[in-house]
Amino acid sequence: MTWKNWVSRPPAFTVSVVAGLVGLITLGCASFANDSEQQPTQGENNSTIATPAENVSANKGENNSTITTPAEAISANAPEEMPLEKDMAYMEARQLLRQQGWRPNLQGESPNLRDSSVKELFELGYEEIKDCSGTGEGPCLFEFINEKGELLVVVATTRGDENAKRFVKSWWIEKETNITQQSSSNKITAGLYWLGGTDQGLEVAGNRYRYYDEGGTKPWKSISDLKYITNGVVFDGETYWCLSTLAPQNGATACSAKGWTQETLPFVGTKYFNFLGGSGTGRTITIKDDGSTIVKILGTVSTSVIYEGKYSNPLIFDEGDGLLIKGDKIYELKTDGQVAKGCKGEGTLCESVLYSP
Repeated sequence: MTWKNWVSRPPAFTVSVVAGLVGLITLGCASFANDSEQQPTQGENNSTIATPAENVSANKGENNSTITTPAEAISANAPEEMPLEKDMAYMEARQLLRQQGWRPNLQGESPNLRDSSVKELFELGYEEIKDCSGTGEGPCLFEFINEKGELLVVVATTRGDENAKRFVKSWWIEKETNITQQSSSNKITAGLYWLGGTDQGLEVAGNRYRYYDEGGTKPWKSISDLKYITNGVVFDGETYWCLSTLAPQNGATACSAKGWTQETLPFVGTKYFNFLGGSGTGRTITIKDDGSTIVKILGTVSTSVIYEGKYSNPLIFDEGDGLLIKGDKIYELKTDGQVAKGCKGEGTLCESVLYSP
């Protein structure tokens, strides 16, 4: 639920705008600013928040708006249903809500990370944050859902310069929502995701994720960029990632759309091959029992690594060419996937026997 959608199209609300809306609409005719006659201050986000009541009106000179809310459609500030209290520290309220089975609403539109307050709260782990207003007490909107499909909206404000130190201003439950509940079997699970055979990984935490490798971690991104495939498998638009805790304990593994698959390794150890023939060693391929694979070119002066990653057959290099293993032989592949020719003379296949030194 964004400010725009909430103010202009709230569920079960009828909004009648007589003139341009100026000012803030709040529960009990109270503004989120300190004074209902105070003009909103300029900031990064001049969004305003309207809270439900049976008949709320806000007047500013000749401009006025009226929101009529059916009481049966909205359960607003119901102390008998919620453990919340006005002016309660939001951190405490959040903990109580989680104990009652409310969880962050990760569906719908993503948090407004263009707002600095939202971005800070999001990075601190408040995955339920949706948006903040740049006016008055700087109210922020937090959303939770429960097993019944009810949407709980909590508005919390600051009392100083500390963005993360907030207090409950108001809250309400929208009983009729379009939220489709996700079951535990089709929800993206938090944790570390791997490809298999590489040091690259993907970390999911709340409604955000980030990549990491031997060089460190990358910036956090919104989980809405990931596509759920099946339990423990996500797709980032280019690569399938599998939950590390579901990986087989033994043998080479690779992540696919169906989850972890175990590769049948042709051997474990180091083999030599030479497409040009002769007594020189030429190249080596080393395969570990976890599927990690390294291919090297052995020169007379130096050795260079041309592939390092997970085992697959064929092995495809960065330039598109690669290697294909069949039995005790290995073949050089062109970028079109065909076996290269001419290594030992015109028309001859580029093949070699795999042998131990």
